[in-house]
Amino acid sequence: MGDDMADRLPDDNPPGASFGRLPLRPNALSDDVNDMLERHARSLVLREALTDERAQRRLLRRVRREVAELLSTEGYFTPTVEIDGDPPALAIEPGPRAVIGRVDIEFEGAVADADAERAERRDELRRSWRLAVGQPFRQSDWSSAKQNLLDALTSRDYAAGALIDSQAEVDAAAARVDLRLRLDSGPAFRFGDIEATGLALHDLDLVRRYSTVRAGEPYSTDALLAFERALLSSPYFGSAQISVDRDPAAAAATPVRVAVAEASSRRLSFGAGLSSNTGYRAEVGWSDNNLFKRSWLFNTAVRLEQLRQIAFADVLLPPAADGYRDSFGALAEN
Repeated sequence: MGDDMADRLPDDNPPGASFGRLPLRPNALSDDVNDMLERHARSLVLREALTDERAQRRLLRRVRREVAELLSTEGYFTPTVEIDGDPPALAIEPGPRAVIGRVDIEFEGAVADADAERAERRDELRRSWRLAVGQPFRQSDWSSAKQNLLDALTSRDYAAGALIDSQAEVDAAAARVDLRLRLDSGPAFRFGDIEATGLALHDLDLVRRYSTVRAGEPYSTDALLAFERALLSSPYFGSAQISVDRDPAAAAATPVRVAVAEASSRRLSFGAGLSSNTGYRAEVGWSDNNLFKRSWLFNTAVRLEQLRQIAFADVLLPPAADGYRDSFGALAEN
């Protein structure tokens, strides 16, 4: 039977037998890359004892394929892989690490228009590219750089932007990788009306009072995140998620969709403590964020101390369009 038969194991190897691992000889690879090989190269786990040359050749075929594939993700495209020594170990000569030779980024859609504003946006996006000419090529860096570029495109104006083509052309002999990307921005989006789900105690008007987006304004993820933070910092909502309709057909006025879970409207609290100035104290408080079913926030508490007693009640109205909140209250102290 010839050695070119696949990696068939001898019949006398018992199922489940353990033969250890093939160790790596010291090499020119970084510790991180060697650790990656140790973690992910399954062929380093021996499936038979390396008692003869034929066993080593069977192992070498498997190891060469897998190690070459793993090293290519780190930019090493011409490695030499051998098994030698007694006891046997894996010797790797990685060869030169490929670097980025060229980056071409092309755009389609509204962002490709010829006006100065779109040209500046294209320049801004190209400047944001993270895998520059001369840097070592790594598959993980290539993937994250593409995602970062797409996120930068879709963070403002172009909610439906997409990466429609990407190529990494490898010249192994020259240790060079040329990168090409093409993105389609789609149309420029503007915010439309606010829609909300999850409301029971409060109404849509309250959600709109916390909005940082206005109908007709250009789309941006920063505005949506600010809106979300405003809702979560209010006493009315326990959770909030905001999204838009990314259908290009809705670009002129994309609906802003708010999904909320309302916080408990009423809360009773107790407290106790000791102060060197006023002695022991006890406190009981009550809050209601839907007073008179009008989303008014009512807070009241009574604090009893050895030397002082305080009672107060405050009512805060929902925020106005400019963010300010009217309030009124009463305080009694003895």
